[in-house]
Amino acid sequence: SSFLIFCFSNVLGESIASSTVKTAWDIEAKLIIGLTESGKTAHLISKYRPNCPVLCVTPSEQVGKKKVSAPVSFVHF
Repeated sequence: SSFLIFCFSNVLGESIASSTVKTAWDIEAKLIIGLTESGKTAHLISKYRPNCPVLCVTPSEQVGKKKVSAPVSFVHF
């Protein structure tokens, strides 16, 4: 059953990320802000090539130091 939850979670994450980027294009957003614990949010959003920078906020210092493709930046709090 955890496999089904993981798959559902993956599909849901992909849908949210693609919708976020489409909305950012539609409203000509200047910045996308995401919350992440693992860095996966940043990876999914960058996959859809937003036209504006992405700032991901994380409680993890390790995730905050990850290097990801532009235009994503991490902030650790």
